[in-house]
Amino acid sequence: MTRLARVLDGNMRELRRLHPTQQSVDDRVTPLSTASLTLPEGEHAAFHDWVEVFTQNGSAGVYRVSGASDTYTDKASVELEHGICALGDAIIPGEGTISGTLSDVLSAMLGYQVVQVGGAPLWALGSVETDEQASFEHKGTNLLSAVLEIVPDGYMLTFDQSALPWRLGVAKMATTAECEGRLSRNLRGVTVTVDDEDFCTRIYCDKLPAPGYIDGPTVGTWGIKAKTITAQENVTQESLVSYITQYLEDHKNPRVSIECDAEDLSAITGERIDRMEKGRLFRLALPDYGVAMEERILAVRTGSAYDEPDHVRLTLANSIRDTADTLVYLDNVLTGGASSSSARGGGRKSVQEELTDVQRWATIRIDEANAKINLNAGEINKIEGRVSQAEIDIDGANAAIALKASQTDVDALGNRVSSAESSIKVNADNIELKVSKNGVISAINQTAESVKISASKINLEGYVTASELSALEANFGNLTSGTTQASHLYTQNLTATNTVRLMGHTCQWSTIPVVTEFTQALGESATATEYTIMTYSVGDPVTHDVGIGETITF
Repeated sequence: MTRLARVLDGNMRELRRLHPTQQSVDDRVTPLSTASLTLPEGEHAAFHDWVEVFTQNGSAGVYRVSGASDTYTDKASVELEHGICALGDAIIPGEGTISGTLSDVLSAMLGYQVVQVGGAPLWALGSVETDEQASFEHKGTNLLSAVLEIVPDGYMLTFDQSALPWRLGVAKMATTAECEGRLSRNLRGVTVTVDDEDFCTRIYCDKLPAPGYIDGPTVGTWGIKAKTITAQENVTQESLVSYITQYLEDHKNPRVSIECDAEDLSAITGERIDRMEKGRLFRLALPDYGVAMEERILAVRTGSAYDEPDHVRLTLANSIRDTADTLVYLDNVLTGGASSSSARGGGRKSVQEELTDVQRWATIRIDEANAKINLNAGEINKIEGRVSQAEIDIDGANAAIALKASQTDVDALGNRVSSAESSIKVNADNIELKVSKNGVISAINQTAESVKISASKINLEGYVTASELSALEANFGNLTSGTTQASHLYTQNLTATNTVRLMGHTCQWSTIPVVTEFTQALGESATATEYTIMTYSVGDPVTHDVGIGETITF
């Protein structure tokens, strides 16, 4: 049963009652809690209406409609978020720091609400079970994000919506298990999930004395799962060891999350189902792992009060992990906020609005099994039709690093389409560089023995020195060389300042007389003409006495 209401004149005024044919409420330690309704034909809830939801334990709280789908001829579906979502409609303006006790900081934060009832904020501060000091830096931070972040570890938010204004409080969660149980393999509907995202049993640090690491208390149970930290120069050895020891204690076990039916857990532990409240701590033995874990109830999922009154689904885990942390990070990256998580706005553009003209994305994939890290970043500009992308791939298994950038330009007006890509691949044996644009490719490949450069044109500017040079074809404007080897040498002018060696002989230019004709008449001189020719030394000159009637052939 649900009751539909609106905030009018300082009162929650009932409009009518709804009769959902199906209902589920997901009450979580880490907001936002949600609910889903399926309404019969003729009933509907309008967007942003307030709905009080009931389970077998009574009121589950007041929720706001975040999505509704009506067909008018069939069942309608309604999605709701807990009333704390109203804080997401505001921001903490400006830039600064809010400090004081946790109560002081929360009171200051709630003063920035925009949803009000009769001139007063919808939410007021309730009971806060700690007086510890708190400090929060803000820079246009979403109010809901700020409230979620300021709650210290080991505490959770509480809500009292029995009267207006609603009360927001902070309660300490149990630190010791209240009962023990064991999950049998043959239980129905039990799902156990184990992951090591936050798990660690050994910490390495360059500031630690030999052997340079500290092991956690469960390294003998789970084996070594190591992480490395870098300590600042001014950190003391005592504080460093204290920090590492505490970190290993907090992350000594992998995250074990369990989904099970409350009936099963109740049968094992003897606890009543209505005492299966979020935040309670159970000590559960896990038969498949041979260990016992302290599992906290993080979510209680219930059905309709009259439909499935005894069917309660529980989510338990030995550590709290909230999507709020991820949302805070994304909100900071995309909008530049100091610390904010909600994408609901509060005067700020949504992520989709920020990326209307230019869409950017970045994904990081870490494959520990194959020791690979891949970063893919890209940009799409809708106005100019430009697509650009960059990739970095680190392959630890194959000791390789690959970088790749590509870009495509589309100019509809000029009918221009161009694509360009560049990549660098590095491993222990070689380095490959490649650049291509519109089908034209140039590449450099370097190994320990050689360097290969492939391109339609290679331009070398500056002073180039080569100990040996071999070329099929070369065109030099000015060549100065100690030793040049060529199978064929064609030149218009050849200047030799010293000597020229041909076929193993030293040659030089000389002017010598050559006898071109003579007569056999005795006493007459031979006619000689001087020619300049290239000669080479073959030893002493050859002399010959010409006899009468002897013929000499040149």
